[in-house]
Amino acid sequence: MPGARVTAGSLALAFVFSTALRAEDVAPPCSFIMDPGNTPIVDPRLDHLIVDGVHVNVLLPPGYGRGERRYPVLYLFHGAFSDEDSFTTQTDLMAFTAQLDPHQQVIAVMPDGGHLPAGRDWVDGTHPQESFVIGTLIPWIDSHYRSFGDRSHRAAAGFSAGGMNALVFAARHPDLFGAAGSFSGFVNPIDPVGIAVVQQFAGLDNELCGASYDWLALWGDPVLHPMGWEGHDPAFLAKGLEDVSVYVASGNGVPCPENPDPDPFLIFAESVVFQMSLELDQALTDARVRHVTDFQSCGVHLFSNARASYRRCFGLGVGLDLHR
Repeated sequence: MPGARVTAGSLALAFVFSTALRAEDVAPPCSFIMDPGNTPIVDPRLDHLIVDGVHVNVLLPPGYGRGERRYPVLYLFHGAFSDEDSFTTQTDLMAFTAQLDPHQQVIAVMPDGGHLPAGRDWVDGTHPQESFVIGTLIPWIDSHYRSFGDRSHRAAAGFSAGGMNALVFAARHPDLFGAAGSFSGFVNPIDPVGIAVVQQFAGLDNELCGASYDWLALWGDPVLHPMGWEGHDPAFLAKGLEDVSVYVASGNGVPCPENPDPDPFLIFAESVVFQMSLELDQALTDARVRHVTDFQSCGVHLFSNARASYRRCFGLGVGLDLHR
């Protein structure tokens, strides 16, 4: 595939394939492409950490410093060209969690992510993404914070491919997660459009961020080695979510009244993930997996979708309900 031509549209398309897993250092302006004003926030509730070389933010409940109470843990996976600060700078996560009732409070863990995350370790062995989250980060959090430390009080959620990662982790490790949420998720990448997006992202990473990756290094050749793709596809792995409470949210690509003239690629991107979310809904239904869908009547592919989704998700008491 020819190298990607860098346009405003192609940058907007970058939202389609997003997450927060194994960190790569991102030098400006790459780290600010998607997240204007993404300057780290200094706040007593927010711990800025480095775990096994990966930048991780941990947002604590307002009353964490008082008493010995234990809390559920919510892992949040962000978007491409974003980092561990994105959920706190691009959404109202800090203000929203501050006003939750005490029985709704959680520890929110936000790891930095690579430019081309995959939901699993890369097949070429260069990016142990799943190994870091499952084998290193979760045990580290449970040993350093007052978490419950069990699956019924642990959830994963994310925006775009962060939603893919959340569902893949939960499907592959249902012993670790009781709930998973996808916010405009890239949740059926085996689709031909999904394959094209992965190729596009390899080009964007190389051109914008100075990388030199072959897109086949992530999951292998989708024709010759389909198992590498199936193993990170939430729709394909739907049966593995049968014991997980699942929340699936998406806009449909139609601009909302408050954003009447968005970048056309933001429209395209959300229409792609909307179709993927519909396919995931059907796969979950066929697998008899309990889940809640939250499909909106409008919405393009913006990080603000994650803000709206986690607000609705908490309000519905499903998907991220870790207080049962």
